[in-house]
Amino acid sequence: KFFGEKANLTVLREGSELELEIPSLYPEVPLVPVHLFNKPVPGPSYFIVAGLVFTVLSEPLLESEFGADWEHKAPVEMVKSAIQSR
Repeated sequence: KFFGEKANLTVLREGSELELEIPSLYPEVPLVPVHLFNKPVPGPSYFIVAGLVFTVLSEPLLESEFGADWEHKAPVEMVKSAIQSR
């Protein structure tokens, strides 16, 4: 799809198909925050499937989504997973 076009999605949730429509696509924020650590290849690690972006759960990602107080604002399971991967 191109920016400004609508997107129709069929999502499988709890065994039922759900039809969704995104009225217009605009790049308001980056899909994946850029984390530059001590990596051989700098930049984000992500995988795109059918327009969905999957990335590794990390503390910088949680901070970018939930703010500096992410340990208290993010869902418990996400915090637990991020902290255990330290």
